[in-house]
Amino acid sequence: MEKLKKNRRTYLILRDVIAEKIASGFYQANQRLPSERELAEELQTTRLTLRDALFQLEIEGKVFRMDRRGWYVSGKRLSFDIGLDKGFMTNVSDQGYIPTTELIFCEEEAASGMLAEALNITKGDPVYHIQRKRSINNRPVLIEDIYLDLSRYPGLHHANLDSSLSVVLADIYGIKVKYSDIQITPIAFNDLHAKSLHVSPGTPGTLITRTSYDADCKVMEFDQEYWLSDVLRVELRTSNKY
Repeated sequence: MEKLKKNRRTYLILRDVIAEKIASGFYQANQRLPSERELAEELQTTRLTLRDALFQLEIEGKVFRMDRRGWYVSGKRLSFDIGLDKGFMTNVSDQGYIPTTELIFCEEEAASGMLAEALNITKGDPVYHIQRKRSINNRPVLIEDIYLDLSRYPGLHHANLDSSLSVVLADIYGIKVKYSDIQITPIAFNDLHAKSLHVSPGTPGTLITRTSYDADCKVMEFDQEYWLSDVLRVELRTSNKY
């Protein structure tokens, strides 16, 4: 291609060039892009300017980066209907993908003030802290931290926590989710979560905070899900009552 002019907006031109290649199918979903060196040579630019373009595409959800593995084209986003709020395993399977869950740890800890308020318990009460990594088609896409009132779920650490927690709570304790309060916040990944998902600290993400309640309106669990930003498409249908 004709050599790009050197100016402060060169990265936006590069962004458009790469985006067009993705839209045309030249680069396929989940395909690994050429190395930064190869791309910079092909586009006749510097690696620094190329990275700016790739970072912009990452923010837009068109590409994603995995540490020491390179840049990849983002696949079709997973639909997340807030109104339905299906469980991860069900929602992913229903859309034709393969979900997997890996338990990182299940530990007992004393509730902080924030957790006590979220779970409607007393500060210092024992809680379970469960951390899991969840993947779609073998790609890690989220880390979740789940907190539960230990007194409601004795022996939970002996259960199989590599699958649906909602099913475990229903089958073992007879407690089912009636409804949830959900908050969605844009974030940047910290060092620990980034390492688990093979991305760099500061990578953009989406935090879904969920407080689930049972039929008696008692808090069942408090859940914080840290999603990669290119994975989800949040959906909500509204109705006009006026």
